Amino acid sequence: MLKTKKALMFLIVLFVLTACGNDIEHVKQINLSYWEVTKEQQDTLINTDDKDSINTFVNAVNHAEELESEKIIITKPLLSFSMLLNESEEKNYHLWITSNGEGYIQRLLPDGNATFNLDQTAVKKLTDFLNKQEDVKLINQVIEFEK
Repeated sequence: MLKTKKALMFLIVLFVLTACGNDIEHVKQINLSYWEVTKEQQDTLINTDDKDSINTFVNAVNHAEELESEKIIITKPLLSFSMLLNESEEKNYHLWITSNGEGYIQRLLPDGNATFNLDQTAVKKLTDFLNKQEDVKLINQVIEFEK
C-alpha cells in the first residue's frame, strides 16, 4: 500500500511539473526579423530542415528564467522572432544578445508579456548562430530596463 501511494505521488508530481512547464515543442518554422542590418538580411526564415538552428532557439526559450513581473527592457532588441507551431499558433519574442555575454528574451502578445534571462548555454549557441550571419552585430551596450 505504501509503495502504491509513493508511486501515485511521484506520478502526480511529475504530471504537475510537466503541465506547468514552459516548453515549446514541434516548431514548424522560425521567422527572424533583424532590427539593424542590410536589406538582404532583414528577414530570415528557418525551416524544419535546419534542425540545429530551430533547436538553438527552442532550447533558449525552454530554458529561459522569467524575471520579476513587469520588468520591461527599453534597449532596442537585436531581432524579433516568431515560432510557428501549427497553422494557427505562433509564439513571438524579442531577443537581446550582448557582446559581453548577456541574453534576454521578451515574450510578446498574444501571449502574456514577460521578460526572461537566457542561460549561458543558450547565449553561447545564439551567439555562434548570429556570428555566422552576414552583417549582424551583437549589442555593444548594457541592457537597460524600464524603471
